[in-house]
Amino acid sequence: MIELDDTVQVMWFVFFPPHNDFMAVVQRIDDTRGRLTYRFRYSDSDEPFDDNDVKSWYRLTGPTDELISRMRMVTQAMAEGAMVERWELERGTATLDQFTEQLMALPFIHTKNVKPD
Repeated sequence: MIELDDTVQVMWFVFFPPHNDFMAVVQRIDDTRGRLTYRFRYSDSDEPFDDNDVKSWYRLTGPTDELISRMRMVTQAMAEGAMVERWELERGTATLDQFTEQLMALPFIHTKNVKPD
């Protein structure tokens, strides 16, 4: 799972029509190291909340700048190779609330109201 917290640096999303996608985030561990979490999602449904999708999750650590640079190259190559759109959202000096607001405005984000247990 990708959790949004104060360590988030950059997030990427690549959509592969009609139903598959890739998402990644780099989060800061300390002044020089970061954690890259990414996943592929495979689905055969138009409904984002039907629970019939399959997700493959991966995580690794390394120098933050290197993780960001390489993920930029990877997502750009994915998007160009598949001739699809790629989104990158860099946090920069934004607060977590500002970053989340920018993220929620992107066209691939789906939300669902749920009742607490």
